[in-house]
Amino acid sequence: QTEETYTFHEDGEPAVTWECTFDPPRSRMMSAPDAPWSDRVDYFQPVHAGTYWTIVWEPKGYGSSSITQWVAFQLKHRREARRRIVLPVLEHFRSLARGS
Repeated sequence: QTEETYTFHEDGEPAVTWECTFDPPRSRMMSAPDAPWSDRVDYFQPVHAGTYWTIVWEPKGYGSSSITQWVAFQLKHRREARRRIVLPVLEHFRSLARGS
């Protein structure tokens, strides 16, 4: 951790190092500087009794490499990303709403 930047090392093939920068309570940016992975920005906006959460993927490639990366994500990694990234957050907030 350095000021508002946190570094996480993800095991796997290939191993990825993520740098997370926060602008509380508005946003979080995740970047994998040494990998071809897309950067990700999460925006949080208060809405009534909750929060509107928007995830924006920012491809590092341009032109056909960007399109290829998007198609590969849609076909191969989308379900896994949703299972590992989105669902744990949704379950956390659902359990808070149930009071458990």
